[in-house]
Amino acid sequence: MKKILRLLKRRNNGGFTLVEVIISCALLGILILAVMGMITPVMSVVMSNEKNANALMIAEAVEAHIDRNIKNSVYCAVFTNAGANNSALGALSTDLTESTGLLQQNEALKEMLSFISSDNNKDIYEMKIIGIRWLEDTRIHQYKYMVTNITPKIKDDGSGFNSFTETRVFEDCFYDNLFPDVSFEVMVYNEHEDGDDTKPIISTRNVALKTTIDVYASSGMEALAAQGNGYADFINIRTKAINPSGNYKLYSINGGNDAMGNPITVSTQLRTDDELEAAYGVTAHPETYIFYVTRKLKYVEPATP
Repeated sequence: MKKILRLLKRRNNGGFTLVEVIISCALLGILILAVMGMITPVMSVVMSNEKNANALMIAEAVEAHIDRNIKNSVYCAVFTNAGANNSALGALSTDLTESTGLLQQNEALKEMLSFISSDNNKDIYEMKIIGIRWLEDTRIHQYKYMVTNITPKIKDDGSGFNSFTETRVFEDCFYDNLFPDVSFEVMVYNEHEDGDDTKPIISTRNVALKTTIDVYASSGMEALAAQGNGYADFINIRTKAINPSGNYKLYSINGGNDAMGNPITVSTQLRTDDELEAAYGVTAHPETYIFYVTRKLKYVEPATP
C-alpha cells in the first residue's frame, strides 16, 4: 500500500505524461467536431433564412416604391431595351439629349412633354423617371440591377431634356450579395357587350401596371431567393379625360388602348434585342425606364390664426 501511495505521489508531482496529453487532445478534438457538426447545419439554415428574408424585403420595398410613385400618374410610359451603358446616365442621356436619341423621336414622350409644357399645366404637373439600371455596387464591386430616381430638366420649349440628376434607391441598406431583376406587364380591362362576360369584347383598356421583382442569391441570376409582385392601379388614367383632344394614358410596348378605349399604336420598346446588342454589345442586362407625369407637390404656408 505504501508503495502505491509513493507512486501516486510521484505521479502528481510530475504532471501529465505525453501520452495522456495526446489522448486528451484527441478526445477534445472529437468532441469539438461533434459539436460543430451539430451547429454548422443550424447556422447554415439561419444564414439562409436571413438572406431569404432580406431578399423578400428587397422585393417588397422595390415594388412598393415603384407603385407608390406612379399610381397617381396622369401619363405613364415604360420604355424597355433602353441600353446597358454603365457610364453616368448611359443610354438614357444619349437617347434624350442628343438629336439622334430614340426617346426624342418617341410619340408617347412627345405627347407627355407637350402636356406638361402647355400654359395650363406647366405649373401643375411635372415629369419624373424611375430607372431600373445595370450599375456597379461599389461596396462589393459587382454589377446588378438597381432602382434609381431620375429628375429631368426639360427644355423651355418642351422639345426635350437638357440634363438629369440621379439618386440610387436603397443602395445603402439593401443589395448585399443579392441581385434583383425587375419586369413589368401592362394589365388590361376587357369590357364586354352589355357587361356580360360571355358576350364579345367591345373595348380593351390599359388600367394597371404589374411589377414583378425576382431577387437572386447569385450574380448569375440562377438561385431565386424571393419574388414580389405589385399592382399600380392608375385611378386617374382609368377614370378621367384630360381635355377634348386627349386622355390620360398608360403606354405599353404591346400597344393596346388607353383608359378611354382609344387605340395606342406607339411602341415603347426602344430597341430589339439585336439592335441592343449591336449598339452596346450586350443583351443580357437591358435597362428599363418608367416616365410618368404627376401633380407637383407644393408647400403651402399655414394661415396665421
